[in-house]
Amino acid sequence: MKYRLILSQYDAVNGEDLRRLVLSGTGLLPYSLEILQAARKSAFELYEETASQEAGFRQIYTQWQAFRSEICGWNQANELSLIEFVA
Repeated sequence: MKYRLILSQYDAVNGEDLRRLVLSGTGLLPYSLEILQAARKSAFELYEETASQEAGFRQIYTQWQAFRSEICGWNQANELSLIEFVA
């Protein structure tokens, strides 16, 4: 319950700040595919390195990878289509 409250507060403040930035003339650009791919590559390299050194992280990481594989199809069909529709 506390997590949901914190996330809602975070989203509310971000919306206010984003509106203020845009009204002051700040331009918004999406990350390029190149940046996103490099970030993902670096993140997974870090995850693999940490998993090779820390058993606790490895256990969670392995479970997370399995969960991520199972949910990716759902996210593409459900969340991605909604985001594309709304945007």
